[in-house]
Amino acid sequence: MTSFFRRQWQGVPRLGLRVALLLSPLLALVAAPRPPVGLVAPPPPVSGPLAPAAPAAPPPPVSGPATVAAPTPTPAVPPLPTELEEFEQTMTQALTGDVKAQLRLGLFYEHGVGVLTNPGEAFQWYSKAAAQGDDTAQVLAGLLCDLGNGVPQDSVTAVAWYRKAAEKKNARAQFLLGMCYEKGSGVPADDAQSLAWYRLAAEQEVAEAQVKVAECYARGRGVERSETEAAKWYRRAADLEDPEAQTQLGILYRNGQGVKPSDAEALKWFRTAAALGHAEAQFQLGVIFFSGLGAAQNSTEAMHWFRKAAEQEHLWAQHNLGVLYEKGKGVKPDLAEAYKWYNLAAVHGLTYAEEARAALLSRISPADLAEGQRRSAAFFRRPPPKPVAPVE
Repeated sequence: MTSFFRRQWQGVPRLGLRVALLLSPLLALVAAPRPPVGLVAPPPPVSGPLAPAAPAAPPPPVSGPATVAAPTPTPAVPPLPTELEEFEQTMTQALTGDVKAQLRLGLFYEHGVGVLTNPGEAFQWYSKAAAQGDDTAQVLAGLLCDLGNGVPQDSVTAVAWYRKAAEKKNARAQFLLGMCYEKGSGVPADDAQSLAWYRLAAEQEVAEAQVKVAECYARGRGVERSETEAAKWYRRAADLEDPEAQTQLGILYRNGQGVKPSDAEALKWFRTAAALGHAEAQFQLGVIFFSGLGAAQNSTEAMHWFRKAAEQEHLWAQHNLGVLYEKGKGVKPDLAEAYKWYNLAAVHGLTYAEEARAALLSRISPADLAEGQRRSAAFFRRPPPKPVAPVE
């Protein structure tokens, strides 16, 4: 999820900023506002006619060597409170029933800011704020119930909290309620209800909800199937920089589904999503450059994009990368590397990769086989790839 979790954070103190970075920016700003540091209030307005300024007095005569006036010292800026101090201040406010302080305290407990992480205590404070009608707290309390984090897993209670917030037009809650109806979590599965809640969130420009609405139209789930409507909703989400929507829109343009076929538009959207790190878009670019359908054939470019997707464990990209290394397309033949990629896809159940690996075993040397197995093991032990930063 991308655009849905972005929100402008203004007036955030140091601690609030840390919370903002820790959390999905679906939350309303809960940090207490503070005046800007070091600003001086403007003078009061003058009423009546302006009096002419008095002439400046002449400077006194200088006797002896001239002296330079000492610079006016800059007043010291008071330091921001430490995390512990801000936690204690927030606790004091929360105990008085301040709903925003209760919500903020829940965030501190959930994410270990100024205190040890304690999701159970976070739930208690979220619940207090939620009981006072705070829709953000209602969503967060619901999420902890849904995940069983700090409290027993309880999808029914989660749905109850989501519904309270959704009825207040909280877009996050509407999206989550749509997911519950889609999956039958806490409520009976109901495609029509799922679509209704997704649509409400989508109309608030939630890209992930727009993707869900598009999927409903593309698959005829809860509504009559319509490729044109699917394309419309994918485009709305794509314009909000959702890489899944951009990839699906590229596929629609390539296939001419709901839109006029256009290789140029397909290539544009695949490139846009691939730049955001979307594995399927990277794979689709690899297919385009390998086949020469939609762009000039370029095995080196195909290798580049297949590798990008394969490193994110896209099984077909791993298989195709094995083919390129085995056949020497766009790269020097390397049977050990071919075995590595076939093996990685095969162990995750891709039948074509299993067959390719078996065929390769009949002609690979023992040394290359051992090296391929070593490289496979090293891939499994690698740290997970870093997520691509969203485009602001």
